[in-house]
Amino acid sequence: MKRIKIDSVENEFFNDFWEIYEPSFPLCERRAREDHNRIFNIDYYHLDAWVKDDKVLGFIGWWDLDDVRYVEHYAIHPASRSEGYGSIFLKQWMDDSDKLVLLEIEPVEDEISQRRQNFYHRLGFIDSPIRHWHPPYHKGMDRVDLWLLTYPSPLEENAYQRFHEKQKEVIIPPFN
Repeated sequence: MKRIKIDSVENEFFNDFWEIYEPSFPLCERRAREDHNRIFNIDYYHLDAWVKDDKVLGFIGWWDLDDVRYVEHYAIHPASRSEGYGSIFLKQWMDDSDKLVLLEIEPVEDEISQRRQNFYHRLGFIDSPIRHWHPPYHKGMDRVDLWLLTYPSPLEENAYQRFHEKQKEVIIPPFN
């Protein structure tokens, strides 16, 4: 198994990534396919995929920002979700840096969202008390209220403010 970088929509693994990405996130939490052309041109955006036998088993879309490594999207292929890859891949990725890792989850309202939170807790993530909303990915949609989790330490308010401004201005810029 190897981790590869996907750096364009023309990459041989982009379509495999998309087949996992699109059904894994609701429309309000995912980019349009064509928006990937824009973010691939931003130096601090990265899309890594774990590949085995020329098939993408999982991916992480992340931003290497000043204070944090922001996990924008993380998913494992549905056929591989019960095989432990989710923990293995994320832990491997987390060990590559000493920066604070920041990610968002939906508020815990049902068994699935509780299992997602528990998954991250088992990896050492902690809940942040900071109230957070995610800018809309698509024109006409509302912002999304999400919970923040960090690893290995809490998120400080000033670091959050810098992250959130970058999220609103660069990661998901406002619509014209």
